[in-house]
Amino acid sequence: MEDQDRDHISSRSHFSGRSDQELDEMLDELRAGKIGINQPGQNSSEHDLEDTPEENNNASGTGNAAKSKKGKSRKEGFNLKDEVISWIQVLVAAAIIAFCVNHFIIANSEVPTSSMETTIMAGDRVIGSRLSYKFGDPQRGDIAIFIYPDDEAKGIKTYYVKRIIGMPGDTIEIRDNQVYIDGVAAKNPEKMQLNYFVETDGSMLSEEQFRLLDVSKADRVLIDGSYNPQYMSMLNIQPNANGQYNPIYHFPLTQKTLEVAKKLPVVKRVVLEPDPVGTDSYYPVDYQTGWSRDNYGPLWIPKKGTTIPLTERNIALYKRCIVNYEHNKLEVKDSKVYINGKPETTYTFKYDYYWMMGDNRHNSADSRSWGFVPEDHIVGKPIMIWLSLDKDRSLFDGGIRWNRMFRWVHPD
Repeated sequence: MEDQDRDHISSRSHFSGRSDQELDEMLDELRAGKIGINQPGQNSSEHDLEDTPEENNNASGTGNAAKSKKGKSRKEGFNLKDEVISWIQVLVAAAIIAFCVNHFIIANSEVPTSSMETTIMAGDRVIGSRLSYKFGDPQRGDIAIFIYPDDEAKGIKTYYVKRIIGMPGDTIEIRDNQVYIDGVAAKNPEKMQLNYFVETDGSMLSEEQFRLLDVSKADRVLIDGSYNPQYMSMLNIQPNANGQYNPIYHFPLTQKTLEVAKKLPVVKRVVLEPDPVGTDSYYPVDYQTGWSRDNYGPLWIPKKGTTIPLTERNIALYKRCIVNYEHNKLEVKDSKVYINGKPETTYTFKYDYYWMMGDNRHNSADSRSWGFVPEDHIVGKPIMIWLSLDKDRSLFDGGIRWNRMFRWVHPD
């Protein structure tokens, strides 16, 4: 049988050229199952081992295509053009967002001073909107954000927050802290504050009482009455039976907290702070008007299109508007007024102007100090208090004013 198998295998042409010993070894391996016909990794026929030129070309083509596709895939991992376009898209999107924020939203800012207390408190973080005056004009009583007028010449911008008290064309006057518009008493803001002297019966006010009166540490001043007895006498505050002054405090109060202070058992007397005298720090600072903090005006507020005579007094009152805000050159030579080199006897305003005051009337640098605010300086209004921090307390002891957070800012 082995001879027949050997003869049969030997007779096949594709095994020609092999010795009988080699064929016997292959036959033994086939029987043992160690190899199979055309099994990978083993010898195969010459037909299997040798490809035709056409097959080689096809294989080569397929291989080259695979290599080309693989190389292309590797190149597609980083495409400079696509990367540049992607970055341009990111930058354009960022520019659009920045434009929208700058033109429609004033980024959140902290209120550092108490000039608008207690409507807006020091430590409030507010978000302002520029859209407020994109589709409407400022109104009397609005709380507005504007560029501080004195900063324009310095090339910087500082944003202030005050209340609009006077409108273009109004005549404003202050008599004993009461504002009058065109001779009629204006409505006072509900939370308007004035400074008071508070004399106790000899006791010191407690922290709890200060909090009840809503008085911050920065606003509390303990007065030594013996330092200026004449001033104390003017306030009708006299030494006690021992010849010493009782504790005297100085701080701002609203009408509501004023009533609370008067009812405190330890409070003996509450006196409104008198109008300071002998100061020249009120607008216009280079012209004697006799006006003061609590008694000011009457003063007409410029209105666009209105013409005024260029008298000495009007030049003093409105020179800043003509020169600083409407960018004219004004000179007085030989009793004649020249505007941009031409002699003039009248001037017509190009802008509307507004009169701004803080609600904390005795502790506010406002239009009484630097005059009118032109319409193009008003940029928006605060719309929401998103965070309020009390610097007098720790975060775990009332440092966060939770009742003021995410609160809309209303004029009253």
